[in-house]
Amino acid sequence: MFHSRSLCLLLITALSCCPLTAQAAKFKVNNKPPPGVMLSIGPGGARIGEVAFKIKSRDLGTGVPLRGKPDINIRVANRATPGNSRVAVLTVDSSVPLRNGPYITPFTSISWTAKKGNIPSGRYDGSSSQFLFSFSNSQEVRDKHRFYYDNTGIIEVGTYTGRVTYTLTMP
Repeated sequence: MFHSRSLCLLLITALSCCPLTAQAAKFKVNNKPPPGVMLSIGPGGARIGEVAFKIKSRDLGTGVPLRGKPDINIRVANRATPGNSRVAVLTVDSSVPLRNGPYITPFTSISWTAKKGNIPSGRYDGSSSQFLFSFSNSQEVRDKHRFYYDNTGIIEVGTYTGRVTYTLTMP
């Protein structure tokens, strides 16, 4: 590898001393990768990202939004050939509410802010296919979201658990 770098540098030096009138380059790309999408939410790998809201009884129902931790990294990418331009769409399913035994609270009480704004700030709407973001082919977009619980009502003491599912498609 070192030899080919030196040879390339030498060739460029030799060409720069000789006047050339016209130049052309032809590139042939073989084995184009197939179209595809990539989605990573949270820590990556097989682990599911988890946000926790630790609410003290004195803070419950005050109307002051409470921050969840940790912030969650989101990374989306798509790839398509220029001759077949496509748009990728990121959606989220928040239709199943958070549960604490028989008690529930909807995901609509949770919002997020985007650190960079690349994947916009928003609020879960409780639907099974909420549109979040779209982008054209052959891009990678990253952002970090910070989550907040509205804290507007009194809920039963306990641990509420639930899951939202993000989906990235490229029709």
